[in-house]
Amino acid sequence: MANPILVTGAAGRVGAVGRTVTELLLKQGKAVRALVRTEDECAQALRDMGARS
Repeated sequence: MANPILVTGAAGRVGAVGRTVTELLLKQGKAVRALVRTEDECAQALRDMGARS
């Protein structure tokens, strides 16, 4: 993964902005690295979409 885009707050707990941005970037075929606070089901969902943690 060359030069991934880092999305902080990717789990989207506050308004789901980070999650929405992550989804849009992945749909565009961009490489995304997701930063989340805790390893939980939200973090796993991001991995399942194709984001790296």
